Amino acid sequence: MKQLDVYDFKKIKKLNLIKIKYNLFENLNRIIYTIMVVNFLTVVFGKILYRC
Repeated sequence: MKQLDVYDFKKIKKLNLIKIKYNLFENLNRIIYTIMVVNFLTVVFGKILYRC
């Protein structure tokens, strides 16, 4: 019974680490995507303002 608990705990810990890594990766993707969108909008607005 005790060994099973330890095994389950290790398994849960491993799953949590995987989840944390996945979340970090997702956040990184979101940040990169946001930067790309901001850069694109800056270029677009820059061209519009430059024309005016």
